[in-house]
Amino acid sequence: MLSDKKIQPKADVFFEVSYEVANKVGGIYTVIKSKIPSMVKYYGQNYFLIGFYNQNNARYEFIQTKMPPEFKTIAGNLSKLGIKCFYGRWATPDEPKILLLDIENFKHKLNDIKTKLWEWYGIDSIQSDWWFDEPVCWSWATGLLLEQIAKSKAFKSKKIVSQFHEWMSGVGLLYLKHQKIKMGSVFTTHATMLGRTMASLDKNFQSKIYEELKEHNPLPKKEEYKYRVQAKHQTEVNCAKYADAFTTVSEVTGDESQYILGKKPDVLLPNGLTLDAYPSMEEIAIKHTEHKKEIIRFLKAYFLPYYRINTEDPRILFLSGRYEFTNKGIHFYINALGKLNEQLKKEKSDKDVFAFLFVPADIVSEKEEVITGVGKINIIENDIEQLYDEFKETLLDIFCETDSNEIDREIKEFLLNVKIKTLKKQAIAFKRPYGTPPLCAFNLRNADGDPIMRSLRYNGLLNRKEDRVKIVFYPAYLSSTDRLLSMDYDEIVTGCSCGIFPSLYEPWGYTPVEAGALGLTSITTNFSGYGQYVNKTRKHEGGIYVLNCTKKTEEEISEELYQLISKFMKMSKKEWVAEKYTAKKLVQNVDWRILSKNYILAHNFAFNKTFKKKS
Repeated sequence: MLSDKKIQPKADVFFEVSYEVANKVGGIYTVIKSKIPSMVKYYGQNYFLIGFYNQNNARYEFIQTKMPPEFKTIAGNLSKLGIKCFYGRWATPDEPKILLLDIENFKHKLNDIKTKLWEWYGIDSIQSDWWFDEPVCWSWATGLLLEQIAKSKAFKSKKIVSQFHEWMSGVGLLYLKHQKIKMGSVFTTHATMLGRTMASLDKNFQSKIYEELKEHNPLPKKEEYKYRVQAKHQTEVNCAKYADAFTTVSEVTGDESQYILGKKPDVLLPNGLTLDAYPSMEEIAIKHTEHKKEIIRFLKAYFLPYYRINTEDPRILFLSGRYEFTNKGIHFYINALGKLNEQLKKEKSDKDVFAFLFVPADIVSEKEEVITGVGKINIIENDIEQLYDEFKETLLDIFCETDSNEIDREIKEFLLNVKIKTLKKQAIAFKRPYGTPPLCAFNLRNADGDPIMRSLRYNGLLNRKEDRVKIVFYPAYLSSTDRLLSMDYDEIVTGCSCGIFPSLYEPWGYTPVEAGALGLTSITTNFSGYGQYVNKTRKHEGGIYVLNCTKKTEEEISEELYQLISKFMKMSKKEWVAEKYTAKKLVQNVDWRILSKNYILAHNFAFNKTFKKKS
């Protein structure tokens, strides 16, 4: 058990329900998975996770084991309904118990489920699509599973609390409530569907919420129909209303929930990380040097076929996240880079700044010229290494065995016979005497209409020789097995200079937290949950910077971001190292060892509402 004796779980058994248990489709996967060690310490063998059975993901994340006696009858009953229940362990260091539900043979019940949701809760899903239908079918099956568990001989005397993450699992909660199953329930929204949609279309969304709450103005009726998210929104509203404990991840999303869902959260559950899993600063220093070399090698393959670049103590920036052009503040990043490029050119600087955009998009394939560049630079590098070994051995022999008056002749003769000519031919073939390096490393399905590509061109970021800011748009998921960068996300972060995440809509925001854990300074905004958290909890400036976006225009925010990046460009190596240490230190207060107690508070809140006898 955890050492904090003041906060201990009251429930005998805890079930955590998420569509992303052993099934990575979004950020909730990181929340659930990274929190496992803390939940296991609190609940031990009485901690269970329930998830969606995705055969492809289960192959790597799920360790199937023999169904224990207490679940055999339950699994049999579900099987008769067309629901296949798998029991086992999640393939993580703590290997928690998990139940995964395969609903392939249960989907014929979908229309019946949607009818009941309309009759019971007024959820209008008649126009919903597959993105709503499959999770809801699975979630209903989860409700059936928990109902069977609560009524079973093994669990009937147990006091159970279950937590449901997002609308995808919330229908299970609604089913249990309608069936009057005595079980404490926690509903967590990580971001409201209507809020996320509205924010993508309104750059002043957060400021608008603040003003509407201040004036006590409710959300306009049927606003969800305007944005065509009625089924998901109405599911969220009912889950927030009927859960014994309603929770969300930050004050930012708490305000959003109060306005969008009409309910203020009972408990806030900030997202954490298990920081013991991250390297120390000493290890980071070594990894930074190693991974920066790998990034520079890629940059050379990308740009050197066209012109020389300055890779001496380079500044390497990156933005990463979902392709939400406005919500993620991608436009601020590009605008600021455009301003920086013009300023550096005006100053006639010889320094190059390299800026990555790691934003997955609809791609066709890698660009042939980039693959060719990477392949050729690898060949040249291998030949140089072989040549170096030959040089070393032969020169050692010449200097040790040759008379001093013969050394010059021997060296000249040796040089005539080595592979310099071959290398020279390869170097010539490596060069492209025309054009400019591509802005994007991949062929996009709609390059002309792509918002990032259009914004880069509009801001004069064209990868011309005279441009001091060099762009690499990398619209694919990072992996050590890909054919271009061949690096995982953590390796990229460790090798870069700064992560830039200027989101206008970010319920929490893991990216600056992960960057800090890997010893990297970063920029976020006060419109992100973590940005607000930093502003309220930090004692000193630096490490992680928070842009104030409240009541500011796009131009003003872009200008402030540009000024901050310019400040970074002028920092010495010593100052950069100090920033890294500050960032690493700053994220220590979001370790799950500290933040997991909030989950227990929420569980106990639900427990008291369900099981505590009324006086």
